[in-house]
Amino acid sequence: MASSDYTVPSAYPSWWEWEGDRKCLAQKPDRKALEVYRNVLRPLFPSTEDAGTVRFDLSGSGDGVLWLSNLVPCLARGKDIWWQAADLLWELPGSRNALGVLEECERAAAGYGRGIAWNEMGIGCGEGGAKPVVIL
Repeated sequence: MASSDYTVPSAYPSWWEWEGDRKCLAQKPDRKALEVYRNVLRPLFPSTEDAGTVRFDLSGSGDGVLWLSNLVPCLARGKDIWWQAADLLWELPGSRNALGVLEECERAAAGYGRGIAWNEMGIGCGEGGAKPVVIL
């Protein structure tokens, strides 16, 4: 059940839900963000949409999310930020794949006039290694 204790900072109402062992990030985006979800994120993330609420299945992503914005103080100007992030996270199994998915999402969303900022993208660390996480 949804709980305000697990609210995710977002421009839209967002919260964590648990259904048994399944952990979901639920969000109620506006029309433009819903378009980005349908055309960019849905094919890349296990998720469902029901009555305007989107639920990303983050089961196995662990209890925490490392938001990419936390890496910003470690980044140097004039160098590719995605390569720098990969270098910082190289010891985390699956991080390069997760970062690749996030970079693809960022570029594709820009094509719909909706950028995805680094504080809206992260990596969940669970039993299966790193998993990409995006909030709308």
